Amino acid sequence: MKLLKFTSLLLVFLSLSFTGFGASFYFSISLSEGMSGPDVTQLQKFLASQPTSQWPSGQSATGFFGPVTKSALARYQGSAGISPAAGYFGPVTRKYINSLSGFD
Repeated sequence: MKLLKFTSLLLVFLSLSFTGFGASFYFSISLSEGMSGPDVTQLQKFLASQPTSQWPSGQSATGFFGPVTKSALARYQGSAGISPAAGYFGPVTRKYINSLSGFD
């Protein structure tokens, strides 16, 4: 029970921590167009903090992975040298972005 509470508190802490480039959030699942939820929201917040993603000015994180998120992610992937730059948030992109937050 104590381990479960500790794990829950750790996840809350990680999801609320912020660094200079955006949310310090550990991404653990793949994300693709049509999905929604808190992981998508965190990805959108990250993309909005990255000039290379060209996230639309004034567009807030909605938690829905639609065409705007896919396009911004593809631009970010291309600028980071992640191939293919297709707008799919899979293992390669997750590992890259998690490493920016100090997660390996």
